[in-house]
Amino acid sequence: MRALAAAQGAATTIQAAWRMHTARQRFLRLRTAVIGLQAAARMRAAQERFVQQRHAATAIKAAWKGHVVRQELARQRSAAVHIQAYWRMELARRGYREQMAAVVALQAGVRGWLARREYLRVREAATAVQLMWRGRVAAAELARRADAYYSRLRQQQAELLLEISRQFMRK
Repeated sequence: MRALAAAQGAATTIQAAWRMHTARQRFLRLRTAVIGLQAAARMRAAQERFVQQRHAATAIKAAWKGHVVRQELARQRSAAVHIQAYWRMELARRGYREQMAAVVALQAGVRGWLARREYLRVREAATAVQLMWRGRVAAAELARRADAYYSRLRQQQAELLLEISRQFMRK
């Protein structure tokens, strides 16, 4: 029994050692593959950075040349632009003054129209409220009068019934 248990323990130890050995081999192969992939990725990234830097240098050169040319054109046109700008400004001022006068007149007309429209709306609303209130007061007065009439009628009816009952009691 002990020999069997010892043999099983030894087999378990051997199996564990073998699993550890195969796992270690698998790990080492995987690590080597990952290191190779990382190196390839780093190389690819370095190549892309180099290409980007070369394109950036070309773009900077082109931008500088364009800047120099634009400055020269700006100097050449500066005098003409200043004269044209002055005359455009003067014409714009004249047009602005005319437009402002027209806008002020238009605004005054629109404000007057809006004020009249609002006044009429408020007046109609007030008239409607007054009409409803007067109708309500009239209905309340009519109800009060009807209640008074029916109250008197019930009182008269009660008095008549009392009188009739007294006459039957005497007989």
